[in-house]
Amino acid sequence: MKGNNEFIYFLFVGLVILAVLLAVFGMTIQKSEKKPQPPGIIEAVKTFSIPYLAASDMLQTQTAGIESRWVQNGLLFGSEKITYDLIKSGLQDVTLNFKVTSANGLGKLVIKINGDVIKSKVFEPGVYSIKIDSSLLSDENHFEIEAESSWWRIWAPNLYKITDVSVVYTSFSSDFSQFKFYLGEEYLNMEFAKVDLVLKDNVGTLMVDLNGRQIWKSPVSNLQSIKLDKTSLRLGDNVITFRADKDSLFAGKGAIVVIFLTQYPENLNQTGAVTAVQTFTGYSSQFYYS
Repeated sequence: MKGNNEFIYFLFVGLVILAVLLAVFGMTIQKSEKKPQPPGIIEAVKTFSIPYLAASDMLQTQTAGIESRWVQNGLLFGSEKITYDLIKSGLQDVTLNFKVTSANGLGKLVIKINGDVIKSKVFEPGVYSIKIDSSLLSDENHFEIEAESSWWRIWAPNLYKITDVSVVYTSFSSDFSQFKFYLGEEYLNMEFAKVDLVLKDNVGTLMVDLNGRQIWKSPVSNLQSIKLDKTSLRLGDNVITFRADKDSLFAGKGAIVVIFLTQYPENLNQTGAVTAVQTFTGYSSQFYYS
């Protein structure tokens, strides 16, 4: 009798455990067989890579090399001269350097800048450096090194061999970077946009123009995020330009990041849709953040 009661007791407990397991696994199976959610709206991210940008406006000393040649002038031999055009604004400390390798002494060598004679004499072989008075300079400068005619000495031209010719000058060297990117659905359904910068050179004040409108003029950090307002963007092609203020220098890379609303495909669940968006954008959190 006692044995029958124990059997019934264990049978009852087993049935209870089985009922609980069926309830749990039944719910799980039912949940896994639930139909995919209907299409909905999700946030998506699209990025436009800026692999390299450079902007500068620094006072720099530069050297322009000029081809060496013979300079001559004679009634029966015609004339040959050296010319060079220097087009730069804000020029400072301009110097013309050259070497007279050989000369026959039949006349003077004449140095001109913008048509004005700055030196005219018989040059002996040697190395020469002539500083140009700043009052003679403009934004467009024309250098000439020519020989005076040998005149009545018709048997030979006035002849100079000029080598190692260069113009050394100091001026503001300006450089900027410009990028174009296209916005379609991203503009129509945009929630937020920015440009993220990662700079290795960072000196002075950065200026950023978006579609011809200045949106930033300030110093920046090496990791800088600048918001792009929708009113400055447009449907279609957009142009962003990075410039440097005076005595400023920038170099690095970046990305334009746009967050917008879009519809995820019917055949993807929520997890699949998010994965697809991440793959589509190619967004990298290593350098840029949202």
